[in-house]
Amino acid sequence: MVLKRSMASALAVLTAGLVFSTTPARAARSDPPSVAVSRSSNRIAAGVRLIKIKDPAAPLRIFMITMDLSRRTTLDVGRPSKTISARAPASSIAAKYGAIAAINGDFFLHKGIPRPVHLFVEDGKYVQTGIRVGKAFAYSADESSAFIGRPPVNILAHVPRLGGAWKIDRWNSGTSPVEQIAAYTAAGGSIETPPKDSCWVKLAPAARLAWGDKVAGRLTRKYRVSSKDCTNAAPSVGKKIVLTAPRGSADAQRLASLVVTDRINLTWSLGWPNVADAIAAEPQLLDAGAVVAPTVCGTMCRRNPRTAVGIKADGTVVLVVVDGRSTVSRGMTLVELAQFMKAEGVVTALNLDGGGSSTMVVRGSVVNRPSDGKERAIANALMILPGPDKGQKIA
Repeated sequence: MVLKRSMASALAVLTAGLVFSTTPARAARSDPPSVAVSRSSNRIAAGVRLIKIKDPAAPLRIFMITMDLSRRTTLDVGRPSKTISARAPASSIAAKYGAIAAINGDFFLHKGIPRPVHLFVEDGKYVQTGIRVGKAFAYSADESSAFIGRPPVNILAHVPRLGGAWKIDRWNSGTSPVEQIAAYTAAGGSIETPPKDSCWVKLAPAARLAWGDKVAGRLTRKYRVSSKDCTNAAPSVGKKIVLTAPRGSADAQRLASLVVTDRINLTWSLGWPNVADAIAAEPQLLDAGAVVAPTVCGTMCRRNPRTAVGIKADGTVVLVVVDGRSTVSRGMTLVELAQFMKAEGVVTALNLDGGGSSTMVVRGSVVNRPSDGKERAIANALMILPGPDKGQKIA
């Protein structure tokens, strides 16, 4: 359908120079015919709609999914395989999880092994804390709330025998030259392995993942120390969690003080209540209704294909993909993307990976036109499932 003049005018102002025009009510015969902005809306599932906005004059093509969290559908995050080193098209990830809709997620390293860059949490399990600081999109396990912001790395190891708690600073995200405890799991694959010349302990699960009873909203799981040592050789991971610290450090002494069969309770949270899934990227676009997108960040700030996630004041989640680098759609700057989403009623928004990665999949089909001419293999995805998340098993 054709947008009303007031809506088109608002979008023209808020997108900082993008041309949205409507046909004048009384145009002189000598005036060239103008091209109207078109907007269509189709139901994907209960509470989920796909909106397509096209402006041939700009030119611009925008694809937007709105999701009511109160309905039967659920949000989910997904990845191509059990390790962080794999990539696959968004359509393949969506098919793996049975998703009815999906967009690409985090940035990934193009050189070397293409791992995701930022924090990623799936089904209550930390996959990685990330190799760069960013912002996260997360939602409560009961789908009552969604959040965007900078979450703290808040992973603690509680040792009942010794009392107190130790902070785990990194999870499948490398080692640090400073004194820190780092954790490694099978999800790290061959690119995140424990370092040599460290003190380490291996933890075997002793109970199911559960919501904490002492601190509401935190996840917790009980483990026992299955082995420990201080060695020059790096320990293997297998199906255990391996905690390491540089030899000679205070944290290494803490790990060395543990004994086999010691009980350790690992707890974590992202600072938001009852969050079991999170996907992160950067930069943030909107914060409490204010545009916070950067204007100076090199080629990243310029017009490109874009992917973003946002939250409206009423809690509606919005997924956006903007085509770019083509004659039918030139893309958006980060500020233009923020202004467009604000005009759509979004109050908080996060930019995800863009460029050739920008992809939206609906019911198994790619609805936009990726700028590579085909789907790019990506590191992870944000998805909508037709029903409950069966992979989330928390006691």
